[in-house]
Amino acid sequence: MEDTVQKAIEAITQYSTKFPQKEFDIIRANKEEATPYLRSAIDRAIAEKKEIGEDASLHFYALYLLAEFQDKESFPRIMELASLPDDTLDFLIGDAVTEGLCDILYYTYNGDLKLLKQTICNVHVDDFAKSAMLGVMKQLYLDQVLSKQEWQDFIRKIVYGDEEIGDYIYTSLAATICECHFMEMLPEVKRLYRDERVDPYAIGEFEDCIDMMFSYRTEANSCICPI
Repeated sequence: MEDTVQKAIEAITQYSTKFPQKEFDIIRANKEEATPYLRSAIDRAIAEKKEIGEDASLHFYALYLLAEFQDKESFPRIMELASLPDDTLDFLIGDAVTEGLCDILYYTYNGDLKLLKQTICNVHVDDFAKSAMLGVMKQLYLDQVLSKQEWQDFIRKIVYGDEEIGDYIYTSLAATICECHFMEMLPEVKRLYRDERVDPYAIGEFEDCIDMMFSYRTEANSCICPI
């Protein structure tokens, strides 16, 4: 069986126009045997960066498969991948930064809240990757894993911080406050707009944020998509 799994891994290591459904089925059916290969693929992408080549695909598939397996041991290495320079990150996973990274990090989250906080506040990390991490924290709050007080304290630390930690992250922060319905934090949202840190083309003007604050979705207990 180990040989079968290895062949399936080899078949998805390089890009192919054929969708590898058979290989995915084999990997899913042999989670224990496949997981070390998938972890190694992430490690290789971190080490080689752009040198891994344009046709390399195993690291990309590995992100989603490890998330599907809810492999907590992979969380630090995926966070390290997500912390690579924005041009390198875009080369390695492209639109997955905005379309899937939040879900991937959530399903592999190992409880290391300190790592999430430190990385979000790291000025050198891609803004959209940090926004994905912010989304993980928002879901942890909705799951009642992260207390409201700790969550709000962290948000305020960024809003009132002296150091600029990025660009788009502040727009994400304003949206997050509204999506969590923190009415008491409207002054923080207003400050972000006053300091011109929010992109109105992304989430609208301050008045639109107030509307968002009072808009409740039926699925408000979850902002995470199934893998």
